[in-house]
Order: sequence, then C-alpha cells, then structure tokens
Amino acid sequence: MARIREALERYGMLPAHDPLIPSITNLVAGRPIRGSWWGDPAGRQIYLVLNALANEVAWPKLLGAKVTLVHRRLWSALAAVGEQRADWQLADLGEIERNALHVIDRGGEVSSDDLGVPAGTKPGKVLTELERRLLVIAEQEHTEGGHHARIVRTWAHWLPGERPPIAAAMADIEAGAESLGAKSLLPWMPPEPVVQVE
Repeated sequence: MARIREALERYGMLPAHDPLIPSITNLVAGRPIRGSWWGDPAGRQIYLVLNALANEVAWPKLLGAKVTLVHRRLWSALAAVGEQRADWQLADLGEIERNALHVIDRGGEVSSDDLGVPAGTKPGKVLTELERRLLVIAEQEHTEGGHHARIVRTWAHWLPGERPPIAAAMADIEAGAESLGAKSLLPWMPPEPVVQVE
C-alpha cells in the first residue's frame, strides 16, 4: 500500500486500470494487465487495494473517461474544472442528459435511480455521459434493498469551499496527467490527430 500511496502523491492521480500508463492494477500486479483485471491472479489484491483507498481519493472518470483515483491535493482543482460548464462539457449533450443534470443540480445529491430518465432509458448510461464530461461526480453505494446504486453529486455538494482560478486548476490537473504521460486523455484536450500511413 505504501508504494501505491507514494505513486498517488507523486502523480496526483492514477487510473484504476490502464495497461499503458501507471495505474493501480499494474502497480499492484507488478506488470501491465490487458483486458479485465478481475480474472487476473492479482485480482483479489487489486480489489483489496481499491477498497482500502476508497475514502482517501476522489473517483472521477477523468483520464480517457475511465475511473481515475485523484489525490486529495487536487480535489479543489478537480471541482473547479467540473463546475465550469465549459463548451467541452456541454457541446452535443442530449436532452435526457441535460434534464438529469438539472435534477442533480436541484437536489445536490441524487441516487442514479432517481435521475428522472424516461422509461426505456438506462440511468447508468445517462450518468456515465455526465461523469465523462466531469459535470458530476458519482460513487457506488449499497442500497437497503440490497442492490448497487450510484450516488450522484454536484461538485459543490461533494466538496464545499473555495476553488482555485480555473486556469490554475486546469494547469494543476494537466501537470499530474502529463507526469503519467496521459495529458491527451483529459476530457478537455483535443483528440490527437490520426496519422495516415500511405
């Protein structure tokens, strides 16, 4: 665990799973894991490490729209970026997602079961789109009925308090991502150009 915490301190963030850059799974396993880590021999240890870190880190879908563990020192920067409602967050956002976001904004904290999505629409899909754009932050929770629900929060509800200026907040997060070699995976970065081989 000490090695994982040191890596989180150094980088400021680590994907839960990524075979190409430092991540929780490849740090615990000591090697890259391709595909799902659940069936890997290190799977149980990875699960235990992720659970041990549950309350120490934020869990946004930050790098490559994947769950990324973010160190506490970057929380206010993360919240500032999430709250900005920039073009990259709102462009082409569907009406169902906009309505769900309005429900979350009004309540501050909502269960994924209570997003008010139309029948036939999967709340998880709507929520994933909002998370991918950093418009909200969510976490898994066990309900009294015995199933999993995601609790969705506004950034203000998740982390009240002061925010750094947006330029400084983005710079701090970009520096952490750059130290991992993952700056291009941030949701506001333009996609890398596709190189055509002739």
